[in-house]
Amino acid sequence: MPGAIFTNALPGLVAASADESKSNPIPLNLAAQVSGSLEWGAGVTAGKVVFELAVTQNYAGIWQVIFSSDFVADGVVANIGAPPCVQAFTYPGSFEGFGRWRIDTAIVGGTVNTYTQKLAGY
Repeated sequence: MPGAIFTNALPGLVAASADESKSNPIPLNLAAQVSGSLEWGAGVTAGKVVFELAVTQNYAGIWQVIFSSDFVADGVVANIGAPPCVQAFTYPGSFEGFGRWRIDTAIVGGTVNTYTQKLAGY
């Protein structure tokens, strides 16, 4: 019986800060679970990053947000610590289509890096 396999962490946004920056879409290929890491770089004081899904990699409509972090509103410094620091998420479910990271509000004072892992198999 096959087991579950995690992919290596796939880089998304790298040293990014500009509003509406997007990672390349990641094919989810019926992943049983998606996990992600968001690294707030040194000096960051504000910004918002999301991970979102769509059926096709070139979908022109609104993608479905499954993870969102607003540096100020979510109290990153109070709840995690001063940057550099990392937030992570895990989202269960069987996915088809694509996922991507997007900066929803420009990053102020530094940059972010993001990574994604998929759980495949059962």
